[in-house]
Amino acid sequence: MINLVNTASHPLSAPGAVETDVHINWALLIERRPAMLATLDYPDHAYLLLPEVNRLITTAKDLQTRTAITLMWYTGVRIGELLALRVEDLRIESAQYAFVAIKRTLKKRGKIIPRVIEIHDPACIDLISQYLVSYRLRQRDCLFPGKQSNSKSISPSTLFRRIEKLADQDSFPIKVTPHTLRHSFAINALLHGRPIKTIQAWLGHADPRSTEVYAKLLSGDVGFQMAGIQYR
Repeated sequence: MINLVNTASHPLSAPGAVETDVHINWALLIERRPAMLATLDYPDHAYLLLPEVNRLITTAKDLQTRTAITLMWYTGVRIGELLALRVEDLRIESAQYAFVAIKRTLKKRGKIIPRVIEIHDPACIDLISQYLVSYRLRQRDCLFPGKQSNSKSISPSTLFRRIEKLADQDSFPIKVTPHTLRHSFAINALLHGRPIKTIQAWLGHADPRSTEVYAKLLSGDVGFQMAGIQYR
């Protein structure tokens, strides 16, 4: 029987960070991923696993990029939703609890389902707090403003290029885009046992079939657990 061990270290690790009882052999899942993606034929749903996202976050030295990647990883928001956020949409209630209210998007493709996504990791909340202070942002400002004005966000293409450059520096085995982080969020939530309906609500999917794709992707990743089931 394969022993599941969580071997990943978190780049935002700090005293008081949320602990988990889930033990996952990330190295094995990373090794198995290419075959599963090829077999299931979901080329547009390539994802990173937790240790890889942590490497990407660590590589990001620019505070704005690091914060943007971290928020996408912790919330699964679309890039249009992320860049449409204003400071007032992000509420820090305490050192251990914050939430993001998703109410708008930069793209006008279909109706956005308003939703609230909670953050319970103190180190993530501390990073966001540092970012807000560093950029001197006010309530009505864009959360990720461009250089010219705090009332206008950086462009999706700018963030896309930053993330692509970071991924190239670390030679990731798949193409990494902002949407890769959304896929990664969904896969990570499933690996940690969160119900598909809950993940659907977090992602803002109107059609449950959009979320079920991740369960199909993950069916291969957790398939090795069949080795521990007794039949006689």
